[in-house]
Amino acid sequence: MFNDPLFMKFFAAMFAIANPFTNLPIFLSLTQHMADKRFRVASVMAICLLVIFVSVSFFGEKFLTILGITLYGFEIAGGIIVLLLALSMLHAKKSSIHNQTKEEGEENKNKDNPAIVPLGVPLIGGPGAITTIIIYTSKLHHNSENLTTIYAVLFLTIFLLWFVFCFATPISKFLGQTGMNIITRIMAIILAAIGVDMLVQGIKMAFNLS
Repeated sequence: MFNDPLFMKFFAAMFAIANPFTNLPIFLSLTQHMADKRFRVASVMAICLLVIFVSVSFFGEKFLTILGITLYGFEIAGGIIVLLLALSMLHAKKSSIHNQTKEEGEENKNKDNPAIVPLGVPLIGGPGAITTIIIYTSKLHHNSENLTTIYAVLFLTIFLLWFVFCFATPISKFLGQTGMNIITRIMAIILAAIGVDMLVQGIKMAFNLS
């Protein structure tokens, strides 16, 4: 499974979109008044993401069918979304597609627990992640082996997010702002390549190109 190119591409896309190192400063900011409860916040966020990701993997493609949206149209749109996320990461900007506004951030700082909103939704479990899950699950026939691949990627992505956020303070001190910026840009390049690949595959499907 771990040698499967589709597994590696799916995991790279999910990890780059959810990139815990990009979201680490936001997590620290949102939990600055509850530093002793960061483990609990990270755990609740992980459960929230698990529910969202698994639900999307089950019902995402069916939802497209109900709306009459073709897979190639969704893949082209998804490629554009992912590419925009990558470009915003390359320029060290927070994309409005994927992140909260400044006003929303200030409001959420005053809430008791930011685990579900804004961390779970829309910060990490936003349009980019949802689009990616639907596209890759639709490419896999739902037999037991491919289901294992899908859920291995989702669980691994969530676990890595949970781990980084649980140890947010020491990791942020170790990496520093420069280290996190370097990781973010590497993830952005990978994400840009995946976004372009989605666009190309969607166009090929639309025009029946080999």
